[in-house]
Amino acid sequence: ELHDGSGVALSALKMKLNVLKENPGDLKASQISGLMKDVDHIYEDIRNISHNLMPKTLSKLGLFPAIDELVNQFRIAAPQIKFNLYKKAETIVLNENAKINIFRMVQELLTNIVKHSGAKDVSLQLIRHNDSLMISVEDDGVGFNFRETRNGIGLTSVESRVQIFEGTLSIDTSPHNGTFVSIFLPIKNIM
Repeated sequence: ELHDGSGVALSALKMKLNVLKENPGDLKASQISGLMKDVDHIYEDIRNISHNLMPKTLSKLGLFPAIDELVNQFRIAAPQIKFNLYKKAETIVLNENAKINIFRMVQELLTNIVKHSGAKDVSLQLIRHNDSLMISVEDDGVGFNFRETRNGIGLTSVESRVQIFEGTLSIDTSPHNGTFVSIFLPIKNIM
């Protein structure tokens, strides 16, 4: 988002300033006003990105209330999809790094479903399973060819986050058969 949004806007602003630098005598109040609007837009974009890095609910109430809020946001944004949430892991005391990474994994997986799957039904589970936290996300959407999509930045991001905690990631999907993603994170690495 920083690269594609704010980075491009800053480059455009720099070009406009270079043009004005070449011809400072032609400077008009309307041009300054336009540049100030550009700066305001860039500021707002960066501010929004920074606020999205650590949701308030996550920092104040913890992972599980933040997941509740996230799922509710998806229910509002995509009312055509039924989101089911099952949690049986609230007793796990997670470290801050684990909280943000798990939240981002879930967020990425749900976003992918809304954007690409055409699903009508989605199930998200967070369950303590023996010495691991199991996170599973299943949808009844169109599925995809995992080999062709493997290099997508979203799934690569999820995979990297799983590796941080020495966990395992499994993706079961094929065209027209929905998708099932399971993640197992060792409890000892997320506390």
